[in-house]
Amino acid sequence: NAKEAEAASANFVMVIHKLEADARAATTREAQSRRFVANMVKESFSNVGEQKRLSDATKTAMEFLDSGALSSDPELEMTYRATIGSALNELGRVDESLRLAQDVVDVAERTYPGDHESLATALSNLGSALLAQSRPLDALEPSLRALEMRQRLHDGPDANVALSFERVAACKQAIGRIEEANQLYERSLAMQRTLNSWDYLAVATSMNSLAVGLEAAGRHDEALRHY
Repeated sequence: NAKEAEAASANFVMVIHKLEADARAATTREAQSRRFVANMVKESFSNVGEQKRLSDATKTAMEFLDSGALSSDPELEMTYRATIGSALNELGRVDESLRLAQDVVDVAERTYPGDHESLATALSNLGSALLAQSRPLDALEPSLRALEMRQRLHDGPDANVALSFERVAACKQAIGRIEEANQLYERSLAMQRTLNSWDYLAVATSMNSLAVGLEAAGRHDEALRHY
């Protein structure tokens, strides 16, 4: 209701003030406190139910970001930009949301010139955002970069590698490279089975993705076995 939305908006403004204070503080607990506040930001966004309140909170958040107050803590800046991007996406402001997703990649590339999971995550999220807007060709490049980076970072099975297999597969499926997509879905499923023999939901999700790909390739009998 309106009172809950107003309270959530007020809470968000309080979070902004806290972030500003933490950005100015120079204490040994600085990084820890900032990350704690970043989680508060996420909670504030998730509790704002009214679009106008969310829009107002997002505007305040963007002004704070543009002030450069978080430049000394790139991990928090990336978390914060991703959070605001999600809120903008909820508002249907997809161009601004995409810009923030690209901003996160830019910050990650400046911070981690080599392979790093934070950069891989930023690339993967950018790819997902582009794919969600029916831009699979644009989504393929960052998704592939994320997959290749994660494969270099992890020698054996890894949940993020399995996720990247699926992300790249979805891009390839959307541009009609069905067989290549299905090979990646199969690799993701095999990895999920290795990692999550106890987690039936994770395995089932991968099985369903593969089934959709097989169906798209006209392999209906095989698809049925995976649904």
